[in-house]
Amino acid sequence: MQRIFCLTLSLALVACSAGTTPNTPNTSPTTAPAANQALKAFKTITVGKSPHGMAGAGHFVYNSNTADGNISVIDARTDEVVKTLTLTEGKPNYVKATHDGKYILVLNTAANKVHVFDPAQDHLLIHTADLGKGPDKVVLTDDDHYAFFSLTGEARIAGLDFSAGWDKSPQPLSWNTGAGAANGGGHRSLDAAGDWLLVPNAGDNDVSLVNRVTGEHKRLQDGNAPGPVALGTQDGKVVRVLVGNTASQTVSLFDPVTGAKQTLENVGQGPTEVAIVPELGRAFMTMASSNEVVVIDYVQQRVVGKVAVGKRPVHVYLPPALVTATVQHEGHDHDAPAQEVWVGNDQGDSVSILDAQTLAVKATVAVGVGHHKMAFANGKGYISNITDGTVSVIDRKTLPQP
Repeated sequence: MQRIFCLTLSLALVACSAGTTPNTPNTSPTTAPAANQALKAFKTITVGKSPHGMAGAGHFVYNSNTADGNISVIDARTDEVVKTLTLTEGKPNYVKATHDGKYILVLNTAANKVHVFDPAQDHLLIHTADLGKGPDKVVLTDDDHYAFFSLTGEARIAGLDFSAGWDKSPQPLSWNTGAGAANGGGHRSLDAAGDWLLVPNAGDNDVSLVNRVTGEHKRLQDGNAPGPVALGTQDGKVVRVLVGNTASQTVSLFDPVTGAKQTLENVGQGPTEVAIVPELGRAFMTMASSNEVVVIDYVQQRVVGKVAVGKRPVHVYLPPALVTATVQHEGHDHDAPAQEVWVGNDQGDSVSILDAQTLAVKATVAVGVGHHKMAFANGKGYISNITDGTVSVIDRKTLPQP
């Protein structure tokens, strides 16, 4: 899917119902108070052209340079590029690390493939697998036995079975869905939890909820132009389907069993990406057109609040707990509740760091220019800056603490 402070800049910032009646939250959406800090990343690393996807594994951070067709390997202990991995065809896009940090997956959208690298073998390429047209997002099961991929150019979800071990060739899997965008382009969100897979069908104006074990396929529809999707869990069980509707500017909540739906309005404009904190029963969804993050209690189906961030927030990350921050993955740390939410402000050239519980903006950190992806390793955050060909480094230990 493809990241020593000095004081500069000025402060950048700061139930259940089966019907579709607009929801009125118990707590009025308000902008959380801004932190009294103006910070910048303490180090900048020069990488290749158009740095995009990122992931951290152990002591290394992998950054794909899409325009150069290669991957920069950064040693998080020294913050230096120690190796460059080159693909023989296509271009690297999104990067994903297994939860144990032992393997790295690199999506190659141009070649419709995924590449698997082994950090322990000097970052050796050990597998290349065909996926289908337009692989876009990748999600791993918590046990790292399965990888799932959304496809922008096909009406299905692709999968790879690694249950025999990552040193063995993976077995291909596939599940039918609705249609993607008519032109086969754009992005296509994806989420997985328990036995369920969730993907939006732009061509059919609905979403597919697929049971990967039984093959059950549910089609859910509420708003217009579904974009970001997520599966909200409670005590390990999927209790809610969340969908951000980019045309109707709403968020739809579905009961995964009955299909009953609740529509949340006044959530902001331009829903783009969503992160789930199951320990809090909350979803954090970026609203790129209104420069805010909407926070939703998906158990009680209400808006908790809206937090003003920087300009054009797109990607949102939940870094692992700082005391165990050695492996990055796009999800929460399974040993402790997520304490922070990191938001990349693509046109604000900054990262907003939110307290997951109080919704206060702990800090706004200036980074490089362009679209931002993130990775976490060695107690630091790494942010890719697609326009200026750099990676910004943020030392998490020096950020304001509660």
